[in-house]
Amino acid sequence: MTQNKWFTTGIAGAGFVDLPRQAMSYHKFSYLNYVPDYARIESQQNRMIKSLFENYQGYLDNSPIYHLKKLSKPILLWAGKDDDNIHIDQSRSFFIGMKRLGKKGILLEYANEKHNLRSQENQLDLNVKAWQWMDFYLKSNKPSEWIRPMLE
Repeated sequence: MTQNKWFTTGIAGAGFVDLPRQAMSYHKFSYLNYVPDYARIESQQNRMIKSLFENYQGYLDNSPIYHLKKLSKPILLWAGKDDDNIHIDQSRSFFIGMKRLGKKGILLEYANEKHNLRSQENQLDLNVKAWQWMDFYLKSNKPSEWIRPMLE
């Protein structure tokens, strides 16, 4: 949504928004140790292939936070506060950038949750809020109470 205008709105959960920062951070590989995250960024889900130092511009181009000025539609973000896969600061920094630029969006932070929501209560909360979000932005229905403060 920071690269084009095809979408009316979006929902993003526990995602990478700043690849350079993430590549130079630690990832909790197990309960006992942390490992640098550059290998995961280069060869796993992000498939950057080259290191940050070999492809700096590519890392910037693939990091939504560096394209926030182009964001024109509202986004609902969510993250687990105890996520040891993708640190919650990735979502928080994107949200802070959105607010600083006057963009519309909400960040839902779930206590005692990791990368995936495990609590049935939190799963239900996110599902209901996602439905209400889409109901408002895609069907122009009345906004739910939790959405209204963003609209003021």
